[in-house]
Amino acid sequence: MRTKQPPTPISAVDRLSLGALARIFPADAVDAAIASAGCQEERKRLLPARLMVYYVIAMTLFSQCGYREVMRRLKEGLKAAGAWPANWHVPTKSAIALGRQRIGEAPLRTLFDRIVRPLGTPKVRGAWFRGRWRVVALDGTTCDIPDSADNAAAFGRPGSSRGEKSGYPQVRIVSVAECGTHAYLDFVHGPLSQGEVTLARQLLHCLQAGMLCLADRNFYGFELWNQARAKAELLWRVKKNLGLEPIKHLSDGSYLSYIYPSWIARRRNKDGVLVRVIEYALDDPGRAPLITYRLITTILDPEAAPAAELAVLYCERQE
Repeated sequence: MRTKQPPTPISAVDRLSLGALARIFPADAVDAAIASAGCQEERKRLLPARLMVYYVIAMTLFSQCGYREVMRRLKEGLKAAGAWPANWHVPTKSAIALGRQRIGEAPLRTLFDRIVRPLGTPKVRGAWFRGRWRVVALDGTTCDIPDSADNAAAFGRPGSSRGEKSGYPQVRIVSVAECGTHAYLDFVHGPLSQGEVTLARQLLHCLQAGMLCLADRNFYGFELWNQARAKAELLWRVKKNLGLEPIKHLSDGSYLSYIYPSWIARRRNKDGVLVRVIEYALDDPGRAPLITYRLITTILDPEAAPAAELAVLYCERQE
């Protein structure tokens, strides 16, 4: 005979994490986001919209748990923070699923836009460069999503070495995150058929004066570089086949060069943009042959940002 097991006690750390939701995302801010998205309730529900917004956020904290277990933990956390009645009972899994569908993604997107901001102080390691520039990274990745016909049609599947489709559909994600804290400032997603550069154009609004944006070689393009440098300072890796003719060698081993919108513009020396080039190799015994890196930056003064320090900064951007 099987006996019903009591629920797993919620740890003090989990309780604090859930209670913090009510402080980081105040009820009035959540309600305003719900109203902005037009998701207010027309009648009193067991799962009001405000609770479901907190619930979706809690799902990311407890991704290993089932629907009802996440709701139970959320209830305990909010109750401990004095933000939810003690006599409320966890509803069924189907009711929770309907509650999620009812609010959709709009209130969460609105809340993200209103609440999220850079977190790193000058004391946070890796968050600032030379105490002058807040360091952020433009980066992309792909994630597996549930294997369904709708997901496969909307986002696509990656190919395999045998020419077959992979087991799971994938979504492409491009984000701007603060180095040091790893806090996302914004992100966008799209199908695999959409390139990282295309998605990155939607994130340039995150960049501000006083920031130093790092990016890998897949993002470089003359147009995107020009759009981004109008917002912040840049330090991007570029591919080896990008022609960078030295026009002036600098004291720290870097040099100045021009980038151009096309090979015709390069040949005619027209519409060039001045950049500083930093080249180095990682002397790692575990790697053979050596990996050579080429970085370009909008910071032209080597005294303000020495090449060696920028090289170290780029290598540590994801640590």
